[in-house]
Amino acid sequence: MAAAPTGSLRRNVLHVPALLLIGYLFCINTMQAADPAPSPAPAAQPESAEKQEFVYHAYIAKPAEDVWKALTTPDIINKYYMVPVLKLELKTGGDITYGTGDNVAISGKIKELRTPDNPEGKAATLTHTFRFHGSKDPESEVAYYIRPYGPKMCRLTLTHTFPKKCQTLEDISNGWPVILSSLKTLLETGLAMPWPEN
Repeated sequence: MAAAPTGSLRRNVLHVPALLLIGYLFCINTMQAADPAPSPAPAAQPESAEKQEFVYHAYIAKPAEDVWKALTTPDIINKYYMVPVLKLELKTGGDITYGTGDNVAISGKIKELRTPDNPEGKAATLTHTFRFHGSKDPESEVAYYIRPYGPKMCRLTLTHTFPKKCQTLEDISNGWPVILSSLKTLLETGLAMPWPEN
């Protein structure tokens, strides 16, 4: 297995020009379930707060079932993510890892799965832990929430929660908006956004 990325690499990996040069690092952003307003620009909580959250909303002109499939199907994920899925076990406690070949970039465990057709009528939810390979930062948590917004549209909210302010929070800040924009573009047009070559 390749050596873990250095701190300086992790700091720069999610800036778009470096994405394909690094090749396998990517990232994430958070949600507040009760907030109905869109949040086009992600924002972290004040540094004085212990818990830190990164939130991003995307309105997608597809039903919730299509968005759920895009979040849980490796062949689709690999079209819009910056790094391929190595393993995805869709069950509570299942592994979720990203990377290339033998190089694991991100790893986590699935904590919650709730499909769009759940009998409670709640938002479809996928939650998993998150950690960059080799990082000394505490484990964080990523949550996706999908809510219908009319018959042919839904709102996808991504929440990335950290127990405290850390380097990973800074690293992911520019990554999640790009990833979710690519997901939206793929679902609405059939083509993911082309990543820059340098």
